[in-house]
Amino acid sequence: MLALILASGNASRLNRALVATGRATHVWAMTSRLRLNGLFEIHVVLARQDDCAGVSRHIQEAILDIQGHGVSSEELETAKANARGQLITSRDGPLAVAMQINNAIAMGNWHYYCDAVERIEAVSNDDIRRAAETWLVDRHHQKVRLTGLKEGSGVAS
Repeated sequence: MLALILASGNASRLNRALVATGRATHVWAMTSRLRLNGLFEIHVVLARQDDCAGVSRHIQEAILDIQGHGVSSEELETAKANARGQLITSRDGPLAVAMQINNAIAMGNWHYYCDAVERIEAVSNDDIRRAAETWLVDRHHQKVRLTGLKEGSGVAS
């Protein structure tokens, strides 16, 4: 849910701060959903390579704001609607259903498949804030900057 609030869709915090202002062309965030905690990733495609520090500052400010103030009820409801929509489309067809059940088993409990909608609805502002305070902190933070290909080498610098 935190990933959706930060970087999913035009209403997300980082989309409004970075894409809508022309500092980035695309933002997205994701987390692995396994039994043990996985990576929480925030990705940004910069509009200008020289703006990395400024974009990093916007990301940090968005995280600090959620840690300090939580999210609005509108942001939370939008994220829940997006999560429900993603859930429904991820279960389109027998192979997709099998993959979703397999993912639930990988998370450690196949019942997650059955009660996913209830789990989405149960998320609160306090849950979002607590997740941001627990996991989006410096000791868990790694920053990677990928730039374009070196001319003629075919290798990313």
